[in-house]
Amino acid sequence: MKRLGLMPPYTKEDVHKAYKENAKTVHPDHGGDPVSFNRLRDAHDRAMEYVEFRASRRDWLSAQVEHYTQYLDFVGDLESRGCTLIVEAEDWRQRSWGDFAQVTERILAVHANGPKFNDELAEYLHSNRQFLGSIRLIDISESELTDAGMQRLASLSELIRIDIRNTSVSAEGVRQLCQGLQRIEAVHIGGTSINWLRRLKLRRSFPDIEFIIDMNISLDSSPRTRFSHLAEMTLG
Repeated sequence: MKRLGLMPPYTKEDVHKAYKENAKTVHPDHGGDPVSFNRLRDAHDRAMEYVEFRASRRDWLSAQVEHYTQYLDFVGDLESRGCTLIVEAEDWRQRSWGDFAQVTERILAVHANGPKFNDELAEYLHSNRQFLGSIRLIDISESELTDAGMQRLASLSELIRIDIRNTSVSAEGVRQLCQGLQRIEAVHIGGTSINWLRRLKLRRSFPDIEFIIDMNISLDSSPRTRFSHLAEMTLG
């Protein structure tokens, strides 16, 4: 603030001190004129707004960094369990902040394919849902997931697509999941015990949801390739 003789960064104390010093010469009671004094007051107000903005932004970023540290622990734990993740930083922050945009990184998809995954993973995801506010896809196919685990996944409110192929999840488990998720668009139920009659009932109950049974929809038998394909369908 040139009018106050300040260069950023400066504090509230700096602003108040500069204002008082300048007021000694421009205040009408001290021989100054009203126009100059009003300009000084405007400069003071703008400088205070700048200080408050910097403080609120600094506090916000500090909270983000703390959250990001906990998020990294969560990501590391998921990866140590054998999960594969798709993550993304918000584009506008990437453009504005560069590398620092990593603190806003978000998980878009989790791949947990195979028999070593079960309801315990679903419970873990539920317990850490504060880090999964942007999740769109879960591939937990060919796992030991049951209806109990499906109920826990219903807490991931932004979930759009889930692959539960070749699991023991029943039509009731799928129904409860679909009731709990407002944004769900597709459930891959191929290879489950859900027969044509139960599929018909699901489709009638949830006409806006696609219940996939075609085992070839993933293009090939590679879990990772299938996961990438579903991610492209969901996120593209």
